[in-house]
Amino acid sequence: MEALSKILDAISTMFQWWFVVTPWERAVRVRFGKNIKVLGEGIYFKIPFFDYVYNQNIKIRVVDLPVQTVTTLDNHTLTVSSIVGYHIDDILLLYNSLYHPDSTIANIVMGKIAEYISTHNLAECTPSKIESAMKRELKKTEFGIEYTYVRVVSHAVVRTLRLIGDGGLYDELDMDLKK
Repeated sequence: MEALSKILDAISTMFQWWFVVTPWERAVRVRFGKNIKVLGEGIYFKIPFFDYVYNQNIKIRVVDLPVQTVTTLDNHTLTVSSIVGYHIDDILLLYNSLYHPDSTIANIVMGKIAEYISTHNLAECTPSKIESAMKRELKKTEFGIEYTYVRVVSHAVVRTLRLIGDGGLYDELDMDLKK
C-alpha cells in the first residue's frame, strides 16, 4: 500500500502546475532548458515537463571546519578549529558556479586562516584577532555567497616532535631496536 501511495505522489508531482516559494527561500525556474528566472517568495505557475524549479533555502548555514595546524611567523605551532556562517546572496550566481558550496567555503576560509597565522607572530594569533581578520577579509565572494561570521572554536599552541630525519626521535628508536 505504501508503494502505491509513493507512485501516486510521484505522478501528481509530475503533473503539478504550481509551486510555492516560502519567505526563507529563493527559486530558479528553468523553462524549456534555457530561459532562467530567479523567483522570490510567492505562488507561481509552471508548465509540467517543460519547467524545472530548484528551490534553495537562503537562511544562514554553518560549516564546521576541520582542525588545522599552522606554524606562526615566529615558529610556534598553532592548532585551530573554527566554524563559518554564511548565507546565499545571489542564487543564480551560486547555481552557475558551485556544486558543493560547503566544501568550497571550508577550503577558502581555512586557507585564509592559515595565511593569517603563517604571516603573524603567536601574540597576534589570538582567537579574537583571527576572527577580526577574517571579518575584514571575507565579505562577499564571486560565488553569490556572503559570509556572516567566522568563529574560532578551539585554539592551542602545541609542541611538535620530529619523527623522521637526522637525529630525530625515529632515529633514536631505530638505534635502540638495532641493539
